[in-house]
Amino acid sequence: MRYRSLYSKDELIQRWDDITSPARFAGANETLDWVYNSFRKGDNVKLVKKPRAAYDPYATVFRGRIEETKNGSQIRGVFTKGLFDYIITLFVSVIYFGVCAAYLSRASDRTVPLILISVGVILILFALIPFPGKRKKYGALIRQVTGDPRAKKEDRPAKKPEEEPVYTEKEKYKFRVTGRKK
Repeated sequence: MRYRSLYSKDELIQRWDDITSPARFAGANETLDWVYNSFRKGDNVKLVKKPRAAYDPYATVFRGRIEETKNGSQIRGVFTKGLFDYIITLFVSVIYFGVCAAYLSRASDRTVPLILISVGVILILFALIPFPGKRKKYGALIRQVTGDPRAKKEDRPAKKPEEEPVYTEKEKYKFRVTGRKK
């Protein structure tokens, strides 16, 4: 994923630190259900959604890098899972596929073991691929950092309330009668 910005690289780094600061998410309540932890070491950045209480297994993680471009800068990165999630998945899959292979070598009918293996592959892919809905929420925060106009900003001026149309007495109670014809 690439998020382009017109800010310089140093300005974008400063905006990353300001917008993803832990102070911004302090005092999260029921309306702010997405609290982020961000890490930055040099140009490398990492963004993780954290629940209020505990570790969220298989949470989506954005790992990226802030780079300078001709017209400003960009944040380029990928959506992945945490390292611990990959280790657990590898450990469970080795055991699972080992049992499936042993069953496959002894079974006369190979249909059931092959179904078990295909279900295991689907479950592993389902656990390790980030969902699009989560990517959109991460993307909204990153676009706010880059200054993309599509980002939801709190400081946007509110739209002027539209004036209610003025009805005359005749139009106000205008309705259509439907029903059976006699």
